[in-house]
Amino acid sequence: MLSRIIALAIFLITTAAIHAEYYLIRVDLTKPLDKGQAAGPGAGVPMPPGGAFVPPPMPGGPGVRPMRPMTPPGVGPGEGGFSGGIIEKGEFTLNSRFVFTVVELNKRVAVPQTIFPWIIVDGDNKINQQGAPAAGQPNPAQPGVAGAPPAVTDPQLKIGHWNRFDHPWNGKTMPLVTTDAPGAITGEYFVPNSSMQFVQIISDESVKNKSIALPSISKIFADRSAALKDKKSVSDVVDKVGRFALEHGMTKEFQNTMDLLIKESKSKSPILETYSKTKKAIEEKGAPEPAFAALSKSVVGFNQENSDHFEVIHDGIPNDPDVKLWVAQLEKNYTTFFMWFSLNGTQIEIPKTKLSVVITTKPDVYNEMHLALLGNKAKVQGFMLPREKLLVLCTKRLDPISEMLGLKMKEWTTKGYDFNQLLKGTIGQGNPPAADHLDVAYSGALSVLNRALDQETVWNTIGNFGTLQLFYATKTLPTNVILPKWFSEGLAGVFETPHCSPWMSFGSANSYHLPLFRQIYKNKRNPIEFEAILSRLMTSSKAANLSPQVGQEQFATEAWALVYFLIKKKQTAFMAFCKDFEMSPKDVVLSPGVVLKSFNKHFLAADSADMKKAQTTFLLEWIDFIFTENLEGEKFFVDLRRIQSEMLKTQDLSVTEDPTENMILRLLLEGGVETDGVSGNTQPGGPGAIPPGIRPPGSK
Repeated sequence: MLSRIIALAIFLITTAAIHAEYYLIRVDLTKPLDKGQAAGPGAGVPMPPGGAFVPPPMPGGPGVRPMRPMTPPGVGPGEGGFSGGIIEKGEFTLNSRFVFTVVELNKRVAVPQTIFPWIIVDGDNKINQQGAPAAGQPNPAQPGVAGAPPAVTDPQLKIGHWNRFDHPWNGKTMPLVTTDAPGAITGEYFVPNSSMQFVQIISDESVKNKSIALPSISKIFADRSAALKDKKSVSDVVDKVGRFALEHGMTKEFQNTMDLLIKESKSKSPILETYSKTKKAIEEKGAPEPAFAALSKSVVGFNQENSDHFEVIHDGIPNDPDVKLWVAQLEKNYTTFFMWFSLNGTQIEIPKTKLSVVITTKPDVYNEMHLALLGNKAKVQGFMLPREKLLVLCTKRLDPISEMLGLKMKEWTTKGYDFNQLLKGTIGQGNPPAADHLDVAYSGALSVLNRALDQETVWNTIGNFGTLQLFYATKTLPTNVILPKWFSEGLAGVFETPHCSPWMSFGSANSYHLPLFRQIYKNKRNPIEFEAILSRLMTSSKAANLSPQVGQEQFATEAWALVYFLIKKKQTAFMAFCKDFEMSPKDVVLSPGVVLKSFNKHFLAADSADMKKAQTTFLLEWIDFIFTENLEGEKFFVDLRRIQSEMLKTQDLSVTEDPTENMILRLLLEGGVETDGVSGNTQPGGPGAIPPGIRPPGSK
């Protein structure tokens, strides 16, 4: 039986998906595309593919430290290898404004010189010489040289090779340059004369002491399937393959695996029976929600976009593709939510009516809604009105760097560039006739960067607020109780996809919080330290001797670590704990004593004769779980979070507390309870000036 399941699992994953690789895209928005001739060391961008240099000081800011040479895969440990887009301490200055994200690319192909001319670049990725364009090619950015490229003898110069990839949005990248020989494994692609780079993410593992690329999530899934060839139990397949697929956004692969298990199984299995019941219930379309019909009629200028389980009104154009993207993710999140709990034997009753959603494509409209309904300024792209079970979303990213990126893209649009066309990757389309090949490459890279940012924001926002809506709609959580801060913070972290994640995640290890928690407590793995964590969380207090920013982030990470442990390892008790909130005082902040009493009842066996022993057992189990939990690509995420920390220190993004935050909400008994605090988006609207995993100023 398992051999057929394994064969199907691998068959369903296309060869392209298995061989896809992940690249970190990064660009400094303060460094525009430079059309000038190379001017020697220090004149280009601050990331040479080999050999470090020191750029001149920037106006108004300190000099930029040299980059570590970027060594491609194949370099052994300790030989200057990298795990993806690593930025040396000091590269960020008060003048720099980096934006970065991760994209999956596959099917790399060389671009012939009949399409883009040959180029020679210096150590700064700046063009030194280039070939003359052939007929039909984009105009040259600089004068070209006829014929084949000359032999390169200067060690500071390298021949650049144009390549392009397939990307996840049914198109190709515009050509990018690498200085590796054609066909060689490479770790970096770039747009010459700019800071735009695509840097390959490296795996935690190596082969024969040689670094390898981080495998695609599809390959990891196929490898897990193949590793089960000698296993015989349904539980092995569900735990090692089915659960992995579901928690990493592979809903189709999960359902195919489970359906074949049911077909091939010769005996009854409780987990398969629960899955079958859940699947059947999900396949039934929800009935219209009467209250939403009245709402939709009262709003002028909004269109409707309905699906099997959601009723949506939006202010986009009819059949708006951006709105459809968000609605599709709402449906995927809906299926994943109920399936995820069913794998743990928890069958949550599915709502009879459709869920209500308002989507706006205009940040100004969203900000007005947020202020009118919640009484404070919007900082993230979603919020909930629990009593109404109404979810409000904004399709546009709100962080400062995303706004800056939007302005940069608008500049290109006014020149005749069409980013939707550029994303398709057809050379000669999406750019004005006068565009040169650097313009085409740079604007094409911007289109991929922006689309990848949109995708990760959809994953993050719906994983957070869309899941919160489901907790309320299923009555798993009461709508008229203000949840403890540690609980709401932790719950958000469990189901969101952190920014710069190469894949969607749902209920798997959080790639921001897990590395940070392990770093903080790697030498403090004892019950005394973890008892102190528990005490701080229950009283909503932060660790002493920390700045407000660091204390806030550490609190969120500790809250995630606790809730993640509870919901993964003690789910029955967790659901009972949620049920107890129904008996809590309404519309007031719960006292720590009330919460602690319920916590002890469900998680520490409050009727135990030896409570201290019960607590120690609980803490030891928590410690063991959190330090043995697996995180794919952990090395990359550790390095990425270090980049974020460096960015935060140098880009004047300090967090300030707003003393009036949510005060109005706590006073309102009509129109909903605190929602920014119930599940404030633990990541900002995009990985711009405020890095992934770092909250915007004043957010909870």
